[in-house]
Formats: sequence, C-alpha cells, structure tokens
Amino acid sequence: MIWYQIGLIFRWISIYRWNNFPRIETISTNDNLAFVLHTVMVLASILEEKEWKKVDLGYIFKKTLFESFDTYILSDINSDVQYRIKKKNAAMFTLLQEKVNKFMSNLELPEKIKEDIKFIKDNKSNPKYELEHSLFQFAKLWVAYYEAYFNGKIYNDVYEPILCNMKERINKKENAIFLKYLNVDKQENELEKYLLNIRRLQFNFRWNRMKRKFPVSVMSHLYICFFLSYLIGNIEWKSEEEVLKLMKISLFHDIPEAITGDIVTPTKKAVKWFDVILAEVEKDMLEEYLLVYINKYKFKNEYTQLMLEPFDWELGKLAKVADIFSALFEARIENSPEYSKTYQNIKRFLHTIPYTSINYILKFWVDYFDDNIEEMIHL
Repeated sequence: MIWYQIGLIFRWISIYRWNNFPRIETISTNDNLAFVLHTVMVLASILEEKEWKKVDLGYIFKKTLFESFDTYILSDINSDVQYRIKKKNAAMFTLLQEKVNKFMSNLELPEKIKEDIKFIKDNKSNPKYELEHSLFQFAKLWVAYYEAYFNGKIYNDVYEPILCNMKERINKKENAIFLKYLNVDKQENELEKYLLNIRRLQFNFRWNRMKRKFPVSVMSHLYICFFLSYLIGNIEWKSEEEVLKLMKISLFHDIPEAITGDIVTPTKKAVKWFDVILAEVEKDMLEEYLLVYINKYKFKNEYTQLMLEPFDWELGKLAKVADIFSALFEARIENSPEYSKTYQNIKRFLHTIPYTSINYILKFWVDYFDDNIEEMIHL
C-alpha cells in the first residue's frame, strides 16, 4: 500500500544523523537526502557542460528514493559503519538490503513504481551506470564530510578521526573528475559556496509562526515533495522525462527561502501588492547571495527558472499538488486541535482539484494514518 511509503517518510522524519556523537547541528535523514540530491544535480550539470558526459539523473533520483527506505526501515546506519561492514562482509550487508527490497516489492503499489523498484535493484552492479553510482557515492560522502566538519568545529577531538577517514575516501583517484569542481581541502570555491548556501534550508523551519511537535525544515520538505512528485507523476501516467522534471521542480521550488527565510502566506497577503514587491526583493537577493556563484555556467538559467517560476507551467501544477499534500501530511502528524482545522481546510481544497492522483493518495493514505507501521514491517 502506498501509505507505507508515505508513512515511513513522515513517521521517521525525526531520524537524526550523528545521533551517537555530540553535535551542534541536528540534521534529519530527509535533510541529508535533499542536500545530497542538490550536490548530485550540480555535479551532473557541470559534467554535462564541461566534461561532455551525460548523467542519467532519473536513475540517480530513483536510486535515492528506493535506497532511502533502507534507512527508514533499518534505521540509520552511518556511512563509516556501512563502509566498514562492506569491507568485512559485503555479502552480509547485501542480504540486509535484500530484506528491505523484498518488503518493498510485496507492497500493493502502482505497477510502474514496482517496475522502477525492480529496475534499480537489478542494475546495482550494471557497468552502464558506473558514473551514476560513483557520482551518487561521492555526493553522499561530500555531504557527510561537511556535516562532520561543522560539528567538528566545536567537538574537534571526537570528529577528527572520522573526518580524516572520510577525507581519505573522498580524495581517492576514482573521484578525480568530481574533485575538479568540489573538494574538501578548505580551498573554498564558488560551487561550494552555492551548495553551502542551499544547506541553510536545513535550519529554516516551516510554519515558524505556529508551535509544532514535529518541526519540518524547508530542506526536509523539499525531499518530501520530491518523493510525492514521483508518486503523483507515475499515478498520472506521465512520461519518464515529465516525472524527472516534476522531481526537479520539487527539489528547487523553495530554494529562495534559504536566502529570504520562510515568510508565511498571511504576511504575504496582508497588504495589497506586498507579495509582488516581495517577489522582486526575493529575485534580487537570490541573485546576489546564491546565483552569483554559478554565473559562469549555462545551467544557471534552468536553475533560476526552477527556483523562481516552479509552478508556472502545466507540470508545475502537479508539483504544486505535491507541495499541498506535504502541508496536509504535516498538519496531520501534529494531531492537535490547532492543526486539525488546517488539515481539514487543505483536504477540502484538494477535493476541488481534478487529478486522479489526488483521489488515489487520499484513498490509500487517510484511512491508514493511525496504523502502527512498526508492527507491519517484518524482515
């Protein structure tokens, strides 16, 4: 049932990384995945523009989605532990992942999604996707390094050994093509500044005017919308290219908030034309503080459109549905009188939009919200 996948993402939104380390940052698994995807996007864009290499982003996007359920189901096994387990007994770790794959393949999901799950599983070792696998692993490691790096500013003795280990792995010769553009040698470059500004979304929380039991960062929200866009695109029988575009829109649609912060809708609508002035200010600040770092790349135009005009075309309307569903689920998990009205209002609004995917997700989500997922997972 599709509820299990949605439920896992929301029920375990509080899986935090580095939970056995002292830390100054609290970063959720969803935060991490969204930032990994942005790192992948930047490197893929550069490889295509500067190295004339084509990266299959659709493959990496699906790989990220389905492999994330290893974490949601097994809990978070940090990268260093995973790396050491695989060195000692790679087959054992593969068996553990097979358990998750079997659980996922037994769910009642739309056929296209089950086909995608099987495709990613069957191509894990396919040399055709060697570049995609390497890029994905490099991005994960680069992102993890910076998580440790910032925490290590305060807890240096604790993080120094793992930082040295990760730096050694990052600087391996097989990563040379990526290291031309991103490194960890404290030689700041423009791409690093671009990505680390986007990283600020991990600390920008939604609905900041209201008290929340389960705070959701804007970065985490991007990953939730990314996942929902994949579901919605496939339920609506969109092509591979259209689903990929949907997922890109979802990854970028709230990036301006990294610069301006989350200004709530009632404030935007409080004074006539205020939202128009705000949009102009947002555009100026985005250029000055973020887009300036990718000025020399052609892909800047695509990124700018995805950030500033995410819902302006037909596919954007479906991405907006994912955005609205994310808000609906966020209101539901709060499970309080204050959010009950918000939940009901959003749900009523969704019923006015004529998409098959809306009826499908409402049917296979709402009735199962209070199920105990932990009791349903048998590996």
